[in-house]
Amino acid sequence: MFLLLLAYLAFLSLALPDGMLGVAWPTMRLSLDEPLDALGWLLPFGVGSYLASAALTDRLVARLGLGRLLALSTFGTAAALLGTGLAPAFWVTIAASVLNGLSSGAIDAGLNSHAARTFTPTAINVMHACYGIGAALSPLLVTAIIVGNGSWRWAYLIVAGLQLGIAVAFLVSASRWPAPPPANRPGGPTTGPRLPSRAAVLGVVAVGVQSAFESSLSLWCFVFLTQGAGLSTAAAGLTVSGYWVALCATRLAIGPVADRVGPWPVQRVAAGGLVIFAALLLPGRPVPAMIAVIGLGIAAAPLYPLLMLTTRDRAHRVDRVVGLQTAASGLGAVVLPGLLGMIIEGSPGRYAMIMAGFAVLVLLLQAGLARSQDPVRRDGHRQQPEQRER
Repeated sequence: MFLLLLAYLAFLSLALPDGMLGVAWPTMRLSLDEPLDALGWLLPFGVGSYLASAALTDRLVARLGLGRLLALSTFGTAAALLGTGLAPAFWVTIAASVLNGLSSGAIDAGLNSHAARTFTPTAINVMHACYGIGAALSPLLVTAIIVGNGSWRWAYLIVAGLQLGIAVAFLVSASRWPAPPPANRPGGPTTGPRLPSRAAVLGVVAVGVQSAFESSLSLWCFVFLTQGAGLSTAAAGLTVSGYWVALCATRLAIGPVADRVGPWPVQRVAAGGLVIFAALLLPGRPVPAMIAVIGLGIAAAPLYPLLMLTTRDRAHRVDRVVGLQTAASGLGAVVLPGLLGMIIEGSPGRYAMIMAGFAVLVLLLQAGLARSQDPVRRDGHRQQPEQRER
């Protein structure tokens, strides 16, 4: 139970730096004497180091052990946040961004690998709901400090202190985290690399597309709602908040359903829901657009966590494939929103068509993954977690 709660807390804290940067940057760049567009230099370093770390996490776990890697990585995020909070110059924040990317990539992939091998659908959905809660709380923290005439630096120092406490908890419990099974299973080949299966490769693509869809939805739906659907700023803001509330609440509620019927039926229904609600993203139609955004939050909620959970159904080397999926997730979350911003500039109505197309792609990938699984394992009755966390 302690390890489960620690995983929840770690995922909540993992989201805090991501949510703080956008709110803190306008005042941060003034104190660092940098132009507004300097953020464009900061993000690639963090994203690149995150992708590299996530892709190599299985090797780091094999060398260090999961518990020690989580402890070391959380100390790394604490140091990165401390460095940002105390940064005297912009180059220090770039170095801190690299360290944070390296550390958070390992935490994200390491915890998701552990969850894929040992968690129930309820547990993994709650863990990812905690990330959403953290992403919602951190902007409020920065806003409260700035409105109270405090420095943005205090937000980073406070979160650094939280991360330091979590790092100590990981260090104390390092020996309690189970080791992943060996890459070469009894009766299998003992030498030579094992090529990823078709299902494993398809899963990496599906996770990347799902992350791209969710990131594009959260980043650009406000622009579409105000400039494409005709909503007022206040109504659009409430709708975006409603999206996040729907996402987190559904993740908290859907787990017992997936426990009972299996993750694959839930994924099929959720992917179908994406297509239905994306079809309601109609330019010039404010009410259907509001319903669509909230509905997309409900439909998207279980897909990413359950894609991670069902890695054990399609891959022998779960840790390796989860690391690649985590890297694909980070890449998708950066590439598509960036391209989408250029595509919809001057014509926000294009957003609806693109998101509907990606919703169909999510559904097709889900169908492909389902066909690539053994029927009994696909229904979630034969493939059981190695060690259930409750």
